[in-house]
Amino acid sequence: MCQPISGVMTKDFVFFGITDSHEDIIEQHKLHEGAGRVNILRFEITPPMGNFSAPLEQWTYRRDQDVFPKWHDEHYDEFRASAALVNSGLAPLDADYKAKRAPLDADYEAKRASLDADYEAKRAPLYADYEAKRAPLDADYKAKRAPLDADYEAKRAKITAGPY
Repeated sequence: MCQPISGVMTKDFVFFGITDSHEDIIEQHKLHEGAGRVNILRFEITPPMGNFSAPLEQWTYRRDQDVFPKWHDEHYDEFRASAALVNSGLAPLDADYKAKRAPLDADYEAKRASLDADYEAKRAPLYADYEAKRAPLDADYKAKRAPLDADYEAKRAKITAGPY
């Protein structure tokens, strides 16, 4: 699962994208896997607890694939990814965006929770009434079906008893 901030690295360059989807980054920058070999590295650099204003030293670098390119060096590639992130200006941009969006998200979640609670309060008695009306209907259906089922099963047992 892609996490912020996602990137894709080649032997010579580091790429970030409009989204944090590795596949979108690959498409946006027209990158490709080599024929029969891996030539790109998907990675993520994630801030602690979603805090985009935390110092870069506290962020977590993670490779997001199981097979690595021949040129891959874990420590050097982490350095390259971190340096590219600093040079790109993405971290402060994302931090500003998240900070501006936080009150909107909180307001939305509070209003949504209130709306959901109101819905559940109104739905509960309706559902109870539905269940009360459905119970005798189900019992009547099962009672009327029981003799048909018994007859069918008896006839089927006779048919399937013999060798064929």
